[in-house]
Amino acid sequence: MILTATTVVLPVFFVLALGYFAGRARKFDPDQVAGLSELVLDYALPAMLFVATVQTPRERLLSEGAYALALLIAIVGLFLVVVFVSTRILHHSLGEAALQANLASYPSVAFFGPPIFQGLFGASSLLSIAFAATLS
Repeated sequence: MILTATTVVLPVFFVLALGYFAGRARKFDPDQVAGLSELVLDYALPAMLFVATVQTPRERLLSEGAYALALLIAIVGLFLVVVFVSTRILHHSLGEAALQANLASYPSVAFFGPPIFQGLFGASSLLSIAFAATLS
């Protein structure tokens, strides 16, 4: 299992390192970065998640209800805990607490999920990623 996880995660870190070093070497100007970000975030990622959802049989979608509910409870629960700790214990304003809670409870599964989960669990994991991205 460790070997499988390593072979799945290693290419992700490699691509992250490539992006980091390309940025440090100024291989892309700000317009190119903005265009690439817009392409991925506005078109490619939503299209991939939409196709994964549409291609899933209705029975499988309905069977994921417990997962979606658990995910929703976890996200909202963590948000509320962070707001409580931030306002009551750390004495931050409600605005600061809400920002901290949003940062703590927002799952980045839509960005890191596809390469990692597909490698570990196969293409069927895209539905779980789509649920997490939709609920967040």
